[in-house]
Amino acid sequence: MLIAAQSVRPLVFGEIDGTPTHIARHVGASGLALAIGLLYAAWRPHRAFGLLPFVGALLVTTMLGAVLDTLSGQRSALAEMVHLAEAVGLVLLWMVAGSPGWDRARSAWRTIRHHGGVARPTS
Repeated sequence: MLIAAQSVRPLVFGEIDGTPTHIARHVGASGLALAIGLLYAAWRPHRAFGLLPFVGALLVTTMLGAVLDTLSGQRSALAEMVHLAEAVGLVLLWMVAGSPGWDRARSAWRTIRHHGGVARPTS
């Protein structure tokens, strides 16, 4: 719901910190679409897995843009914290999808820990 609330102003009023109206509306529409997708996955958890690649790619590219904007001085790190809601959304989506890959990652971590920091093939 937070992502949806953050998306209304740019979509309806076309305002984001001096951004052209058209771009602000695109950002608002994308944010609202993301919020609707996450709400749908919460309502129909068996569909959550299919959204993971999209939401993951959206978050990675958004974070890249946030880092570049921060490094160039166009935005402050504090202003970019608004994207934390999207990161939380991805984590919750991953959990609703059944935490795919978690068992394999946990198994690899145990292997590394028990073999002195060296992962050995299991087959």
